[in-house]
Amino acid sequence: MTKFSALFCSVLALALCATSAVAGTFTASWTYTVKVVKGSGPPPTDLASRAIAAAAQAVGVVTVATGTDAGNFDGKRFGLNSNLVGSNIFVVVDSNLNFTRQSQGLMGSSSLQTMRYTDKRGSTPTMEFTALPAQKLMRFNDGKGGVRTEPMTTPVVDMAAFPYTFVGLPAPKTAQRVVITDGKSVFELVLTPRPEPWQVKGRALPVVRLSGSAGGATLELWVRQSDSFPVKVRLGVSDKYGAILDQDIVALPEGILTR
Repeated sequence: MTKFSALFCSVLALALCATSAVAGTFTASWTYTVKVVKGSGPPPTDLASRAIAAAAQAVGVVTVATGTDAGNFDGKRFGLNSNLVGSNIFVVVDSNLNFTRQSQGLMGSSSLQTMRYTDKRGSTPTMEFTALPAQKLMRFNDGKGGVRTEPMTTPVVDMAAFPYTFVGLPAPKTAQRVVITDGKSVFELVLTPRPEPWQVKGRALPVVRLSGSAGGATLELWVRQSDSFPVKVRLGVSDKYGAILDQDIVALPEGILTR
């Protein structure tokens, strides 16, 4: 397993109108914002991170991406398509601000298992993750000719599908162990649930906050209590990068999803 903080640069370059949902299908739009945590983390070294840090320090919070997710599942399999647009702040490293992630896999009794995940970030080659359960292997292809395999001892969910890991089920009441990939590496953590008050457009909404940490970073997921539809994701990497990345839903589907 690699250190969880290594995911920050991968997630920072990505982003995910909502409509009423019916069982098995959903759409969702998200905004990604970054907040610099003063007094923590070393100065960033790459161009994109330096630009983001400077903007966040100037205005407090900076939007780094927006986009749309379309998902479907039938109780046995799931699919997710994400079409994303990065902020102009990333022009310093790539003039192509479009990002596409696709995920297909199986639905377990309590979580998702990615079988194939592709990740196209701007002008870079398409990365691909493939699960090979029969061989107990995971295959990583960087799109540049580099292919490697690693042992797979437990199901893995990709970072794009992670917010929807429990969708269609009541929010977890006990700790959940998850293994996640960003297409480059894999990390493991335990998410501990805690009910929290929440409001959407002035109306109270029962939600559960799932929190975990690994490698000096934190990952938090807020889900609707009734069907685990995500309302927020937070990646905290203060020690490594001195920043917090928030993924916030623009509008929450009114329909309740069921598996």
